[in-house]
Amino acid sequence: MSSISQHQLGHALPRNVKPIEYRLSMNISIPKFAYHGKVDIKLQIIEDTTSITLNAAGNLTVNKSLIRLQAEDSDKIYELSTTHDAEAETLTVTLDETLSAGKRATLTLEFENKINDDPKGLHRSPFTNSKGQTEYIVTTQFEPTYARRAFPCFDEPALKAKFKVNLKTNNNLTCLSNTDGRQLNDKSFEFDQTPPMSTYLLAFVIGGLECHTNTSFRVPVRIWLTPDQNLAHASFAGQIVAQSLEYYEEELSCKYPLPKLDVVAVSNLEHGATESWGLIIAKNEYVLWDKEIHTPFMQATIIWVLYHETLHQWLGNLATWASWNDWWLKEGLVTLFTNQHCAQLFQQLNLSENFSAFRVAPDLRYGLPDWTHPVKVPVMSPHEFYQTITFDSYQRSQYILSVVQTHATRQKFRQGIRNIIGKYGSSTVCAHHLWEALEQLGCAKVGDVANFWAETGGYCVIEVTEDDTKGNIRVKQMPFHRNTDIRESRVIGPLFMTIETKNGVQSHLIQGVDNHEYQVDLLFYKLNVNNVAPYYTLYTEERLLELARQFGNGLIDTNGMLGLLAETTVLTTAGYQSSKTLLSLIKSLPRTDDSVMEMGNSCLQDLQKAWMFEPLDERNRLKSFEQDLKSTKMEQTTEAEDTLMLKRLKDGDHEAFGDRNRFEVFRNLLIDGEDAHYAIILEECKGLQDKDDRHAAHRSLGYATEPEHIRRTLAYVLEELANGRTDYIRDVLEGQSLHSGGIRARWEWLQENCDFLLERLSHDKGLFGAIIRLSLECLTQSSDILCAEELARRKADDGFGEYFREGLAEAKCKHHWVERDRVVVKEWLQDQGYV
Repeated sequence: MSSISQHQLGHALPRNVKPIEYRLSMNISIPKFAYHGKVDIKLQIIEDTTSITLNAAGNLTVNKSLIRLQAEDSDKIYELSTTHDAEAETLTVTLDETLSAGKRATLTLEFENKINDDPKGLHRSPFTNSKGQTEYIVTTQFEPTYARRAFPCFDEPALKAKFKVNLKTNNNLTCLSNTDGRQLNDKSFEFDQTPPMSTYLLAFVIGGLECHTNTSFRVPVRIWLTPDQNLAHASFAGQIVAQSLEYYEEELSCKYPLPKLDVVAVSNLEHGATESWGLIIAKNEYVLWDKEIHTPFMQATIIWVLYHETLHQWLGNLATWASWNDWWLKEGLVTLFTNQHCAQLFQQLNLSENFSAFRVAPDLRYGLPDWTHPVKVPVMSPHEFYQTITFDSYQRSQYILSVVQTHATRQKFRQGIRNIIGKYGSSTVCAHHLWEALEQLGCAKVGDVANFWAETGGYCVIEVTEDDTKGNIRVKQMPFHRNTDIRESRVIGPLFMTIETKNGVQSHLIQGVDNHEYQVDLLFYKLNVNNVAPYYTLYTEERLLELARQFGNGLIDTNGMLGLLAETTVLTTAGYQSSKTLLSLIKSLPRTDDSVMEMGNSCLQDLQKAWMFEPLDERNRLKSFEQDLKSTKMEQTTEAEDTLMLKRLKDGDHEAFGDRNRFEVFRNLLIDGEDAHYAIILEECKGLQDKDDRHAAHRSLGYATEPEHIRRTLAYVLEELANGRTDYIRDVLEGQSLHSGGIRARWEWLQENCDFLLERLSHDKGLFGAIIRLSLECLTQSSDILCAEELARRKADDGFGEYFREGLAEAKCKHHWVERDRVVVKEWLQDQGYV
């Protein structure tokens, strides 16, 4: 098979042999942070061959003199030569004669490596003991292609095999792996053989751990944590995991196949959690729940993460996607199912107000340009795969699948999933298997639609016109251009269009640019149920204002109104709709729903960012409109009340805010510009322990408008980067987009510190890219855009050209928006009496 055809299938290893079973022994020294091991890999010979290629990363030392290959039922030991390609992460063993197809053989390799803090492969995770000293546990992160960093293996998801693991380590340490094990002596553990599974699902954890056990489910659920954590805080996770196992067994009509499920809470992990089969590993904050200090949002987050990783025990672990090219299905399905179930669960637990972070429907304004990238991309190397994994790709994947589910009906969609688990459980599944399962249930064309939008990315526009005489609507599909003044090429394709009416939901397949007519009751209709389909609906202004009125009457729910606001903002920004329509829609909103009013204010802020360098009187009129929205949205506190809350916080009263939003108090005080207020809030950023409180404080810091405060804020960002703390950098910088002083200072700061930022964030291109985009996107003046283009040219060779292009595209889009609608906005504000 040629290398091109291999890559098209999403794998790089030849298919002349196939692993059947691994016998893996590892001797791990925690004091020395090193290990050595041996693996015997039983192989099925698929084709006559004189070579075997498997994966071994460049950091792994393989003892070439001890490599052995023995054919089954034979005493023959082959003469071997080896080639280790560190860049390709492969090890090729060449034989002195041919191995015949149909035979079996065992390949034996010995290896050694160091254990460090890099959360890839086998790594260490720190904790603080009772004496204040740092100790470590050893844990694994093998997804997606990090198993090859720990031991030689066939590190591709399609190459499933059974694993038999033996671990030796220091005295009296706990050892965990995917299956149940037994302690052979005080240093050695042996684990039961696993079912066939991919290498990325193998896991083990070694260290001094404590355990909370929940026995409410058919198999035990054990929550493990380091000694510095409170064991009582593990009981909530045990309860949630047990509930999720019970729920998914019934929902998927399939028993959980392993005899236990362990969850280990660690401090150091590349992502929030990893779904290793029978041994979920997650960061402490996604497992441990302290009801005394944690917010409802964190409670909701823990529930969501644990339900998500538990569902992977079936979708991904039992039925495994054969190629990383189908990663978008692996994560999209699990994210969709988790969101839908958690929406109900959060309501039962009175956590529904925190569900916005996990909403099935997107904020359509967010992520342009990120959100519009394809999610189904050919993976040519592990390094390329890492670059495709973003929060936005999780979200877009589930939105595409939600469209398919709506068209197929939820009942048929779930049955299709059950069918592929039943048919391909213990083996591998491909995308076409899912589409075939759904089409067998009568859901035609679902694969065509899903694949098109997964591979294409982006959006189209559905323009809606009404014919009162016929009582119907006419829809036309158009390409969506982020900037109507710059007509870059865009394609349009097949999509499922949904129409919500008083009588239910219609779903139609539309293709091409022709007009399509549909009979509906013109008293009420709305396109794009749940706002998940990859199109923006272009209504007339009259219809949008009528929909806002119908939201007030209960015909449209909160999510529906949020979607209308978001897509109207996008269409206005791009020039499909007038800013007059957007402003009129925002002004017409019923003041009965805080979420909708917050979104309306956020959409207005998008316009204010673009108008940031317009004359002061225009900006003041927009500010008056903003204050008008806020005055009717909720009760406002005075500066004196906010100041008193801040003083109480400084004195140690962490209940000072009561029901007040901490972010709003901080923001209001920072805008007022008092040095004392700024100093207290900056110290809060450094000292707060609660994650939500830290987020609120950092988010507000960017709203400081005094030049000296802006300078200190940007200096604080550099200090955090220098110390390797990056969690809240984006929160700080985003607030500066809402005042011209912040925009200008942030842009100058980027130019002065670009090389330092590149050096500190070379491992985190996502954050560096976000900083570039934030610093460029509000530069709406022509002179600034030219200057930014020059910086982009100078940095094009650093691997960040795409981020500069995206930031510049957003800046140019805002520039054209202002040029196009400057007069319209001025006249609307004057007509409404804003001064």
